[in-house]
Amino acid sequence: MNDSNQKKCQDETFDLSTLHNLIRKKSLGLDENSYSKKLVNSRVNLVAQKIGEEGVEVAISAIDHDRFNNSQTRQEIINEVSDLFYHTTALLVKYNINIEEIYFELDQRNKKHE
Repeated sequence: MNDSNQKKCQDETFDLSTLHNLIRKKSLGLDENSYSKKLVNSRVNLVAQKIGEEGVEVAISAIDHDRFNNSQTRQEIINEVSDLFYHTTALLVKYNINIEEIYFELDQRNKKHE
């Protein structure tokens, strides 16, 4: 991401809560071609398979980056983690789990290890 794209992203404050709201909105929308709608409203097997695939791709990207350590492999990690976040967030929307519940759980775990 170049500096101008990064600044634009920071200005718009696109975070996991924004992603969650966007996927939820699309899943309830009228666009039958929406990938978000398809994921959220399909059987869990589809979204679960995508999460598994993306998790493996994140791991492979990390191994490639460790081996080659260049901007292309770094960007691949960013791409694959973004896909993983997207598909995981779609699962949360499917089961009506808010991002704040995940934040709360992470906070509780952190407090146990302080």
